[in-house]
Amino acid sequence: MDSERVLGYLDVMGGGFRAPRYTLVATDRRLIIAQRTKAVEAATGGGRGGLSRLFGGGNPSVPVGQHYLSMSPEAILAETTGNVAISAGDVQLAETIFHDEMNDEGPPTRWVLVHVWARGHDWQLFTVGDPPPMASVRELIRPALGATLRD
Repeated sequence: MDSERVLGYLDVMGGGFRAPRYTLVATDRRLIIAQRTKAVEAATGGGRGGLSRLFGGGNPSVPVGQHYLSMSPEAILAETTGNVAISAGDVQLAETIFHDEMNDEGPPTRWVLVHVWARGHDWQLFTVGDPPPMASVRELIRPALGATLRD
């Protein structure tokens, strides 16, 4: 059997004010939701205190999820106790939604939502920063989710 490969990642956060940050790591077999820890922030230069921590963790000198590209999926899962793997067999619902809203009172809001309902848990993960093209997000996560990803 071929070894599982990490394909890429998305820097994401849960919904709401002061929402937790995650890295959604896509492999050719599953998705891994990796918690953004202080160790990860220190390794990438993100999370530089003050208001930057309150409003999204600062501007990392290295993209936060980049260090996962050289790790095995098992090492990613073992990095933090709360990291979770989701395979297509676990999924009841998987979809992506692009949001683009003009706001008269401030800058436009744009993000991609990756919504996965699996094993009784509802993950609603919003991209951080400039959203990647929807087609790129779908291409990244489709190998892990297959036909469970709604078109």
